[in-house]
Amino acid sequence: MSDMGSRTTDEHLNEMVARLSELGRDSCPTIMRHLLNHVCGGNIFNLARLITVWAWKYQNPDNKLGCIMVFRGKPGAADWILQLHQRLCGPRLFKVANIKQITGRYIGRLQTMQWVVVDETLIPGAQSNIALLLYCAVHKVHEGNPNPNLVDIIMTADENWTAPQETRPFLVFNVDIDMGPMSLDAEVPAFLNVLLHWSIQGA
Repeated sequence: MSDMGSRTTDEHLNEMVARLSELGRDSCPTIMRHLLNHVCGGNIFNLARLITVWAWKYQNPDNKLGCIMVFRGKPGAADWILQLHQRLCGPRLFKVANIKQITGRYIGRLQTMQWVVVDETLIPGAQSNIALLLYCAVHKVHEGNPNPNLVDIIMTADENWTAPQETRPFLVFNVDIDMGPMSLDAEVPAFLNVLLHWSIQGA
């Protein structure tokens, strides 16, 4: 699948929406409730799309989504999302401290990563450069490096950030609040089980 972000169909979403109320009630209610209300704007179809994209990645770790996931909001609003992924994939999530870490000779250290987190404030220059640099970061083959780059990008951005009109799709979610210091440990195994068994056929 070359472009997961743009190929999630309405038919598939309709099927998946039917499962969400049951999962939210019985499996991992706090996680599902927060994602629905504070990441997906209360729209259950947006939640189904988000879960489908994450499920595709966790079921296909050796492939790339073909999209950049953006969580847009006030500073710190996306921290809970990052903590959730950190618990799901452990050391395979890497938070970039300098943009050089995802370009040039530094790219080799990302070979074992599954997700790379980039904040838009780390990317200098015009917004058009954001798409260019992140495209390089998610491209599967880098010149001069024989090993494929399989990481996908999670980008955190200011609430006023707008996606550049580039060829690579941006899947943008508005995060209105941070979840706070809630413990995720009790529900993370159940949520991972959801992702690993979520139907991605037709996505």
